[in-house]
Amino acid sequence: MIALMFFVGGLALEYSQILKHLNYGMWWIKPLVVILGLLIVQVSHFTTLVQKPDYVFLLPREKDFYSYLKSAYNYSLLMAIPVQIACGIVLVPLINISRNSYDIIGILAYLITFTMLKVSMISFDLLTSYHIPKNYLYNKFNIRVAYPTVLLIIAVFLNSYLAVGLVIVLNLFIYHLIIKSKHNPLNWNKIINSENSRMLNVYKFFNMFTDVPQLTTSVKRRSYLSFLMGIFKTNHDNTFSYLYIRGLLRNNEFSGLYIRLSLIGIILLAFIDNKILSVVISLLFIYLIIFQLIPFYKHFEGNAFVHIYPISEKDKVLGFKKSAQLLIMYSFSSFLYC
Repeated sequence: MIALMFFVGGLALEYSQILKHLNYGMWWIKPLVVILGLLIVQVSHFTTLVQKPDYVFLLPREKDFYSYLKSAYNYSLLMAIPVQIACGIVLVPLINISRNSYDIIGILAYLITFTMLKVSMISFDLLTSYHIPKNYLYNKFNIRVAYPTVLLIIAVFLNSYLAVGLVIVLNLFIYHLIIKSKHNPLNWNKIINSENSRMLNVYKFFNMFTDVPQLTTSVKRRSYLSFLMGIFKTNHDNTFSYLYIRGLLRNNEFSGLYIRLSLIGIILLAFIDNKILSVVISLLFIYLIIFQLIPFYKHFEGNAFVHIYPISEKDKVLGFKKSAQLLIMYSFSSFLYC
């Protein structure tokens, strides 16, 4: 949460500085608004919390499951709509610049279009929770990409009031299909797979900043990084230094976490001109990297051979510190360069 606060704060500061240098007539502003709008409406999905074993136990009550899905639908809208409105408000300055005017009603119409597009996507997810005939008019690509793109283009380039009318028609059409299909058999595989995919995306997002036990990891050879092993001499004193640096390079979980935190810090610092804020963010990301590396100290505890090494616990701690300091030094050097 601390990282996200600084991340959002840094972006907000830079966004405000960029807006001061934008003028009406720049051809790329309107396409940018459409692209950003299309990306934002992809955020958040229909939340059911259904798990794989539920299929067996809930099958006899399938006909009664619509009321639960309706509650899940309302919950999903409650979570998604405030996010869409907030993001739409953030885009308002760009929209004003693209229009070269401050038409409050027109901006409100754009925000309604923006929000109703998210409603249509979640409604479509509810619809596809049932077995329905395949139709090119309401397939996933059209609902998530084609229709939103067309409606956002109409709202930004042509007439936002027309976009509102069309998006309302789209939502009424999907609602009609839901009422028509709610007595169909449930598509349990789709419900479970969609929920698993949604949770996986949530875990991957949090995994950018911290260790997530629900994500499985693997070990890769990464022979292209073998040259880094020469940093520590292969002698008795560097036994754990060599072991830890090798483990960190080959373990997907910790190496991925280290790389992501470093890259996010570098990208943030590249766009921030304020020196004081840059120092604070650099220190924050160094702290985050150190904090996330600490659990790796016990990574080899389950290996019986490690415990028979004729090496004291003090040397083991020293070896871990050397490995961690090496990684921190690389990150800190990158932050200073930015």
